Amino acid sequence: MPPIEHVRSPRRRGGLRTVATFVALSLAFAAACSGNILGGDDGDGDSDDPQTPGGWTPPPLEAEAPRSPMGRLTQGQYLAAVAVAFGSPPPRVVLPSDGSDGVFASNAAAEGIGDFNGYVSAAETVAAHYASELLGACDWAATPGACVDTVLLPIASSLFRGRDDAGDAAALSGLMAAVRGDGATAQQALASALALLLLDERFLFVLEYGGTDEVADDGVLLGARELAVRLSFLLANSPPDAQLRVAIDDGLAADADLLAAEVDRLLDQPGARDQLWRFVSTWLGIPAEAPGESAGPETLGDECDLTAECVAKYGDRADDCVNSGSSQSWCGCGGEPCRPPSAADLGASMIEETRRFVEYVVFDSGAPLSELFTANYSFIDAALAEHYGVPAPETDWERYEFPPGVARRGILTHASFLTANGAHERDVSWIFRGKIVYERLFCGELPPPPPDATEQDVELREEAAECMGCHALIDPMGRLFDGYDEFGAVRADEAVGDSRVEVGSDVDGEYPDAVSFAVTVANSEAMVDCFTKMWFRFALSRRASVADQLSFDVAGDHLRSHGSVRDMVAGFAGSASFRTLYVPAEDRVCE
Repeated sequence: MPPIEHVRSPRRRGGLRTVATFVALSLAFAAACSGNILGGDDGDGDSDDPQTPGGWTPPPLEAEAPRSPMGRLTQGQYLAAVAVAFGSPPPRVVLPSDGSDGVFASNAAAEGIGDFNGYVSAAETVAAHYASELLGACDWAATPGACVDTVLLPIASSLFRGRDDAGDAAALSGLMAAVRGDGATAQQALASALALLLLDERFLFVLEYGGTDEVADDGVLLGARELAVRLSFLLANSPPDAQLRVAIDDGLAADADLLAAEVDRLLDQPGARDQLWRFVSTWLGIPAEAPGESAGPETLGDECDLTAECVAKYGDRADDCVNSGSSQSWCGCGGEPCRPPSAADLGASMIEETRRFVEYVVFDSGAPLSELFTANYSFIDAALAEHYGVPAPETDWERYEFPPGVARRGILTHASFLTANGAHERDVSWIFRGKIVYERLFCGELPPPPPDATEQDVELREEAAECMGCHALIDPMGRLFDGYDEFGAVRADEAVGDSRVEVGSDVDGEYPDAVSFAVTVANSEAMVDCFTKMWFRFALSRRASVADQLSFDVAGDHLRSHGSVRDMVAGFAGSASFRTLYVPAEDRVCE
């Protein structure tokens, strides 16, 4: 029996072819928000489960059978794959927007690729650029067949990640001959051939068929090449490099020691730091880069859908929502990305601090996950020191231990986190800061708010029947951060004070401030459970299900045993969930 495939994936037969939420303020959702929706018992602390101190029991994983999505390349993966194939960065192009699973960028949505015209335009631009560079690499007029073999087929093999076809040479040669017959120049014919490569399904989509003919109810193991592609896109956001391609031939899928060695090697590369930072920053709602810091397509995130949202965040100086409706939208102030006025010169420093801190904890120190929340140190420059009200470091960006009594402890007290989730009026910041903690640290889910959600006053939120359910969950957590203003500086006036958290988890209790709460979060089973679920979503573009239980437990156990995040990532790469293509039986077809 031939390899299985997704029904929605058109089968190749030879040759080339083209191919949110804020808070709930409605009565319908009040009951949902007032319950113990994080799972576990009724909150009395009497659970007999030895693995859940404090009476909290992990909620079950998704009951449905897992499905391995067939995703298209993200913008970053597209650009990286082109750069690898051609040996130089591509020209600047506008690509179709990346999708989202509600948290992370994901192009695995069932609705497909969106507007394909965007890929056609990008292919034309990229092909024209490289055609001019490759024209002198061969005598295309005298020996077109040989030129296709020596120049284009290696590029095709790289773009297709090893899934090249015996009919590719004939298809490319035939297209170039037809175009020349219509009066095109050699360069134009070459550009047409390159564009065809860039529009092929094997490039635009991450196609997986499994590495065995044996079909089981829960899926099939990936072949060595497919495993390498998954691994490289996860850890480097790019296709396999030369050494990983050698490992494919050496039996990567069957040799556990070789796989572990390749994982360790990739985790030592700069791309892994980029990827883990992308994961952590997205997980906690922190921009990966300060707006305007890079000309790349993935730097601004998805900031707005309407200009009114920008006005609410930045005031009347905001006059536009640029790229409205796309995953790369941003608020414009006079043609430039808006920045909070009092933090205009600190945006890049805020992001730099948190990225350096995350890289140190994850890669350099071998510290456990809890260190992200409890560290009494960070990496700051003189400008941030002034913002934090502490003495300047002797050298910018060196490890800096905060003086005793300073209200800085871990990533939840970084200016980047506090600004990204709290650059609003004081009482509105409670909502957004509480919401990000509830949804991203404890995997709580809130129904969508009405359009005027941020305009309601505190009394309405806390007393109205249609509002109080959700706000009873998130506002108390948000108030714990009231000691910091909208840009993460310590408030000059007195903060609200003690706040009692009741979200149905092992962090329930009363806290005087964010620092004490962060220490509890660091040792929370609920947080570890949610962190593991978030990693599954990031790594596999799907939620963890009951079929993933063993792999899920192994990943979580790395963290519970005070292993580092890097250890967890390395262990996960060898897990059954990562190495298996899950396609339900009803969605399989055979030739």
